[in-house]
Amino acid sequence: MPLPRADHRITLQKGDLTTEALCLEVLDDPGQPGGVLMKVLVREDFEEGEQCWLVDAAEERIGAIVKQVELHSGDRELTLAALLPEDAEWDDEG
Repeated sequence: MPLPRADHRITLQKGDLTTEALCLEVLDDPGQPGGVLMKVLVREDFEEGEQCWLVDAAEERIGAIVKQVELHSGDRELTLAALLPEDAEWDDEG
């Protein structure tokens, strides 16, 4: 399964908000077979437990849950849990 890499730009959606996030790291989720934990950096407010969408390069939406939020001087580092489909496509441009 292709995974986004560090420094890729990821589009996130929640409600009426669409924003760009910077992918920092992608790890296997030990609590969910086939799942991933994705750490991303955003400026907008997100809360732990909140649901959002990851939007891949083909504009397919993939459900995710915010597992953790850490503040870093105006930015927020989110840890997102998701099951990425095998046909997800991610921009190579980062």
